[in-house]
Amino acid sequence: MTETSETFTDRTVEVKTVKSVTNGVTFHDSWGFWLPDEVVARLEVEGEYLVETKGFNEVGGIATFGWAKWDGPEPALSGSKKKFSIPVVIEWLYRNSDQDIERRRQKALEKIARDRQESLDKNREVWQKRQDALPKAIRQRLERFHINGGEEFAREGWSYELVVSELTVLYTESDGEDSEAVNEYAKMHGTSGNQHGFAQQYAKLLKESPEKAPDAISALSPITGNHDYKS
Repeated sequence: MTETSETFTDRTVEVKTVKSVTNGVTFHDSWGFWLPDEVVARLEVEGEYLVETKGFNEVGGIATFGWAKWDGPEPALSGSKKKFSIPVVIEWLYRNSDQDIERRRQKALEKIARDRQESLDKNREVWQKRQDALPKAIRQRLERFHINGGEEFAREGWSYELVVSELTVLYTESDGEDSEAVNEYAKMHGTSGNQHGFAQQYAKLLKESPEKAPDAISALSPITGNHDYKS
């Protein structure tokens, strides 16, 4: 069996001064992290630590970070983005490898998939009734997505597109302007800027070229790159 090593790639390392450990660990530059209690117990307020970060991923949030005590003078600046060269580390108090990140990412994605499946199982009949109540041209667009994506669309995109579709109806009634009805709907459903922007454009399409409305692209296509929810 081949042994694999833990790797630590694409990291940014900075010196941070701890401001507080009362409600999560915060820094004097105002941002911070939640850390395991055993790590927090070893941190000193006003103490300086190396803080290692590694970008964002599709699950959202900081992917990982590490804290270390180091040996020697403060690390030297390198580059316009104020990245630090990695010094000789005495001890890593907390650190995630690339493999830790991937394991955590997979676990998060599995939870998202479970939650979406549970939501679909719970709401399928309600969502179908909402779809059936839409104007024909808007309904035909959703029916196209169901044909293309089947259960994957139902699980991953249906609820999102239902909100877009219902917002489109409201924007059609308000001539593309935010209205009391739009605002109330937004409060009830927790809508996103992308949903509103797409719905406004879709309402405009319905008014100017209604024959094209059933073939309108996915509202999630800027994120997924999939215009038609094709599996």
